[in-house]
Order: sequence, then structure tokens, then C-alpha cells
Amino acid sequence: MISVVLFSKDRPLQTQSFIESLLFHSEINQSSIYILYKAHQFISYETLINKYPNITWIRETNFYEDLLNILQKAEDYILWGCDDVFYKSNFDINTCLTALDANENILAFSLRLGENIHPNPGDSLIKKDNYLMWDWTESNFPHPSHPQEVSDWGYPWEVSASIYRKADIYTFFNWIEPPQSPNYLEGDLATIFKNTRATQSRKYLACFPLSKALTLTVNRVQHTHRNVFDATKDTSPNQLYQYFSEGYKLNWSKFKNCDNSKIHVGSEYFAIEEPSNKNQQHKKTPLVSVICRTYNRENFIEETIISVLSQTFTDFEFLILDDGSTDKTREILEKYIHDPRIKYVYQENIGKNLDAFHELTNRCIALSEGELVAIIDSDDICLPNRLERQVEEFKTDPDIDIVFSDGYHIDVNGNTLSSDFRFKESLQFNELNLPRLLVKKNIIPNPTVMIKRKAIEIMGGFEGKGIGEDYHFWLKSAPFLKFKYIDDKLVKYRIHPESSSTGVGSQQRVFQESVKILWQIRNKFSIFDLYPEIYGCQYRHNALYSAYLHFGNIVLTGNFPIPQMAVQEYQKALKNNGQGIEALNNLAVALWLTGEQLNSLQIFQYLKNSTAYQIEIVKHNIDLAEQLHEGNVVDNQNFILLNEQIESSNLLQVIETVNCPPAALSIPSSMENYLESEFDLGEINLIIVPDLEQSEESLYQDLAEIIPNILTYQEKSKIKLWVYNNDIEEEDAQILISDIVFHLLMDEELNLSEEPTISLIGNLSDQSSKLFLQQIQGRIILSKENQAVLQKPEFKSIVSYHPQQLVDILHQLINVYPLVSVKN
Repeated sequence: MISVVLFSKDRPLQTQSFIESLLFHSEINQSSIYILYKAHQFISYETLINKYPNITWIRETNFYEDLLNILQKAEDYILWGCDDVFYKSNFDINTCLTALDANENILAFSLRLGENIHPNPGDSLIKKDNYLMWDWTESNFPHPSHPQEVSDWGYPWEVSASIYRKADIYTFFNWIEPPQSPNYLEGDLATIFKNTRATQSRKYLACFPLSKALTLTVNRVQHTHRNVFDATKDTSPNQLYQYFSEGYKLNWSKFKNCDNSKIHVGSEYFAIEEPSNKNQQHKKTPLVSVICRTYNRENFIEETIISVLSQTFTDFEFLILDDGSTDKTREILEKYIHDPRIKYVYQENIGKNLDAFHELTNRCIALSEGELVAIIDSDDICLPNRLERQVEEFKTDPDIDIVFSDGYHIDVNGNTLSSDFRFKESLQFNELNLPRLLVKKNIIPNPTVMIKRKAIEIMGGFEGKGIGEDYHFWLKSAPFLKFKYIDDKLVKYRIHPESSSTGVGSQQRVFQESVKILWQIRNKFSIFDLYPEIYGCQYRHNALYSAYLHFGNIVLTGNFPIPQMAVQEYQKALKNNGQGIEALNNLAVALWLTGEQLNSLQIFQYLKNSTAYQIEIVKHNIDLAEQLHEGNVVDNQNFILLNEQIESSNLLQVIETVNCPPAALSIPSSMENYLESEFDLGEINLIIVPDLEQSEESLYQDLAEIIPNILTYQEKSKIKLWVYNNDIEEEDAQILISDIVFHLLMDEELNLSEEPTISLIGNLSDQSSKLFLQQIQGRIILSKENQAVLQKPEFKSIVSYHPQQLVDILHQLINVYPLVSVKN
């Protein structure tokens, strides 16, 4: 009569506890259970599949099609399950089915709800013999944790621990697009139920007097919904899988018969149960984890091992991940496996094609435990004081997140090479210029790095296919983490034909991957991220011209030149100064390099007819382009880029004089500060979602109803207005909003020095967007809004106000949120 459908992703530890607790507390048998699971390459469900052979296990290939196949075989009633749901007390499944059979008005039977879950409908509950029922369409009281949402009692569709008729489920599926995951299946239908009061004929939900299940969101394995364990130590998917692979279990007996008042419970219910045969004495967690991935390095691995074990600093573990070596690597490692500091893990090869290097690095990190992570390649050598010297830097300055150093180049035989390992830029970077400096060249040698584990977690780990995952990490982290260079030689870096980055045939791959990474980073960061000094400039348009010009020159002259990106930067520079000789000259050069010679010649012809032709560099470029176009042989075929003079550039003057972030720029000085200042929230945060493609006059009229009210409000310093930007580039939106506000202040004769605090927000990851929008106290309605954005579920939970209500709303909000800290 009933089938259980469980969704699981990268959570075999939790899935085991779901199965155990369900079978223990009910009469449901294994043959009634279907598990649709999804797992990354290094996470396996095989142990569970072998342990529970009567359960139907389906590895996900296409979520919707797989789910339809399950439903076709399933019984008439479906109990949904997710791998973060666990059963806490005995329940009679026949009571649930009898209730659904007897009353056509009941939509579902929830096992997560009961009178212990607060707030509840109270007097509105209809008490039957063995269960309760209530009208979910009338349950409009607010959720205790999310005031803009109705409580769990008004949430009729969920896939965690509720029973539905299979016939109803097929009907519901017709209302939505084929879902891509359980989150979309739940979220899309929940939105329809909430907004349309769908299935009015089934307006009741049912439950037992006391809840029989709860949700323990141990770790996050998706990117659409945040949970309370996102930043909790030792609860990453990799760490929990390590527990599972070593025989540990989630201790679900910890919440047996508990009287929880909320469906989603906190860390007080989380506990790991050790294997019965495990020694109860825990070893001390080392301060440093040295991680090393290896594949067929029999010629070099022994030197690497000896160099690590010979360190003057001793509080470390040495994690070696063998990615399926077929030579004598494993045999060599077995000579040293007796050393308690070594943790050796062997796996089937996944990195041979170079596309899984980030997975190897992330797994090394997951399998290790130290607060600090030191990276070494299996063909390189650590000098004896490497760990001691780097740990010293972290102890001296707790704000540091990443330390890297100088080193030697050596050949295949270990002979020191004459090439210079150190980059001069390593001695010159600061927290402002590092992001753009890294675009020019990667100055951070991966085998010299020591990094805080917490910093890796905050930045989302290593990512990206190919062999540039380290470069990608430095680039995406540069605006947020604190880097420190040690001008000491601490590592010997081996250059040999088989190297993944310096070997024969690898250079082209490195170039291609690096270009891809640079495009990703440029699309992620705005010009303000790359040049925060803009905030210290008096004239914004001039500063933007200088920044785009400067960055275009960087991407065209760096180790991985990208003419197409340079064209984009110079064009943006010209949007801020259409007569900029430097940008016109450089744009013509970049166009020539992309193969657009005719467009290049048109710009050069324009410059030739102007006073710019008197500039020696411009004349050289024009003459060279004309000679090449005519097919003439030219000795010097090098074009020359123009730079702005420091004397004429406000931005370059600021860059020249600022060696560390001034307080006014609000640049995070460490990873911990980044957590607090990622959004730079005000005390009261309001948002508008304009259609930025509308006319400037129309947007002006909308802002004219809002800005004066904020500026004349007595506690205006507490208010921050956010503009959601999802249509045009951030730089263009910034200029548009700034211009409108400036003219508005002039027209209203308001004090120009009291410009309101307005910030753009947009193009966030799903996690960041949801986190940010949870901090917004209200949305102000405009005459023309971005309707596509407003259809997103996370926006629908924000209370909306008309501009005419603004003053009254501000009075209310100031009183409701008096304890929120103010950011200066």
C-alpha cells in the first residue's frame, strides 16, 4: 500500500541513519523503499547497497525521468524522504493510510508535525481518534524563524516526511516544469500551493499528536538552500564520508523520543557514534596538514617523503593521496607507512586526463585535519625549515590566510637551475593591487603555499577543470583573503618532462586553462573589485577611464594575454572618456591582434587626422598598421601601448600613494573580516528592483519618491538602500544610479554632502543571494520593476511597501531592529 522514496546526495552516513531509524520505528520493510541517490566520484554508496540488498537503489542520471520510473513501480501512497530527515519515535503507518482513505479532504499526512511544534494552530486543530487535522489554507500565522513566511503548519507540500496519494502527485507534476532536483520539486510546487491555494478540495493536513520525525541539516550538498551547519567544523560532505568509510555512524539515538519544538533542529542533536571496535583514545589533531597528491612518481616520491618527515617543526600529519599509481610508488610508500605522521590513501585513478586535479586537491583537504594546510607536489622537496618558518608567520599575524615563499628550481636530477624562482612582484603587492597583479601573472607557486583550512572552506574549495585550479583559487580569493610572501627559499621545485605544468606538451594546456580562468574571474569581479582605489578618487568617470585602460594593458601584456578581453576593457574606458587617446590607440592595437584589422585601421585613421598623430608612439602604431596592411616587410612589427601619465590621472595618483587600504575604502583586512563585510549591511536594509533598461527619466521619478524621504529622516544614518542589478553591468549601473542621485540632490536642493547610502547588489551565487536577502527588511515598490527577478522565490518572501508608506515603515523598522550593529 505504501512506498518510501528517499532522495540522497553525497550523504551515505545520513542515509544509513534514515534507513535504520525508519525500520526501527515503523513496520515498513526494506522492499518498500526506493532510494534515488547522487554521488561525486570519491563518495560511494556501495557499502549501503550491499548491506540493504532488498532496497531498490537508483543512481541518478536524469532526476525527473528517474523519479517517474520509481513512481510507476511504487504503491498507491508515497512517503517522501530526504537524507537529513530521521525518525525519533514509533508510529503506526496504518493510521496514516486510514486517515487518507477516510477523508478525501486531507491532502497529506505529515510525520514532522505535532502539538510539540510551535507555533501551532492550537484551538483550530481537529482531534480525531489517533491523529490531528487542520485547515492549512487558514494557517497564516508567521514562521518563528522567518517572519515573512507562513509557519510549517501552512506548508502543504514538502518531500521530507509526509505521505501523499500517488494519483495526486501525478496531478501536481503537471503544474510545474520538470524539476531538476528535490529542491526544485519542493520549491516550485510549494510556491504554487502558497500563491494559488491550489487543491482547495484537499484543504486539510494531518499529523500525529506528537511529531515522529525531525530534520537535522548536518551539511550542505546543494547550492540553492543554506542550512545551519554550513560552517560547522567536521561536517563537510567529505569529512562525514570519511567518518562513514571508517565505520562511524550518525548517532540517531540522541534524538529518540525527544520533545523538539521546531522541525529543523540544531547542532545539539548532532553526534557521531564510533565503531564498536575502535580504540576510544583520540589522538591530538595536528596543527599542520601537509597534503600531497601523487601518480606514478616512483623516481621522485621518496625524496619528497624524506624532506617532509625531516622538518624541524613536528606537529604535523602527512596526507598522501595516491591516485591509482601503476608503478612502484605504492611499494616505496609502504617503506614509510609505519611513521604515525603519514596517512596514506589509495584510490582508482581520476586525474590522469588532468581534468580532476581540483577534486584530488579537495579530497586531500577533506581527508586531512590540520588547522593549516601545506601543499607539496610529489616531485618537489621541502627544505627542513619550511613548516617552522611558515607557521611562525601565522602565529605572528593571526589575520594572515595564505603564506607563500621563494624557492629553488631544480632539474630531474635535483641540480639547482639558474632560473629565478622569485617574482619581483612578490615584494610589491598589497591587498589592493593583488587581484589585478595576479591577472598579469601567477606569482604564487603552489608547492610553497600554506593556507588556513577555514579560508579554503569560506572560499568554496578548489574548482575548475584542468591544471590551473590553484591559480583559480588565488584569483578568486585575492580580494578577500590576506596573503603574505616570505622572501626565503623554502622549497625545491622540480622542472622535468613529465611535470603536469612545466613538462613537454603541458605549456599550451596551461595557457588555455589560464585564459579560461581569467575570463571566469573577470566576469565575476567588477572594476571596483579590481581597483578599490576608485572609491578614493574625486572624479568617478575619470577614475573609471583610468581603471579600464590600466586593466586592458594588464590583460594584453600579461603572461596569458587575451586581446579579446582587452578590447572589452578599452571600450568600457571610452564609455567614460570618448576622446581618450590612450584608450583609442590601445583599442586599435587590441583589435589588430584579434584579427579585426579593418576596424583597427579605422581607429588609427581617426587618430591620424587628429593631434594624436604628433605623439611618437601613436605615429609608430599607425605607420606600422598601414605598412602591414599593404603587405610590406617591416623590421619592427611590435605595436606599443599607451599608459596614462600619473600627473594626469587621479586614480594613478591614489595607487601611487596608497600602500595599504584606507579605512574609507572598507577593504576587508582578513578572511574573518570578509565574513562580516561581504555585504556591508546597514542597520536597516531596504531594496528596490528596478528595470534598468527603462529610461533614465522614469527611474529618476521613482527615486524622487524615495531619496528625499530617506535624507530627511531623522535617523537616516541607519538606513541603507540596495539596488538590485541583474540587467546591465555593475559599472554601468553604478554610473547610472550615481548620476540620477546627483541630479536629484541638486533639483531638490538637498545637501550634496549627505548623499544617501546606496549600494548595488546582484550576480550573486545562490547561497550568497539567499543569505543577503534574509537581511533585507523590506522592498520598496517602483513603477517599473524587473519582473523576472521578482518571480524568484527568495524575493517573494520580502515584504513590499509603496513609497508613500516609507516614513511610517522606517519608524516601525527602527523600533523593531534596535539591536542590530551599525557598520561605519
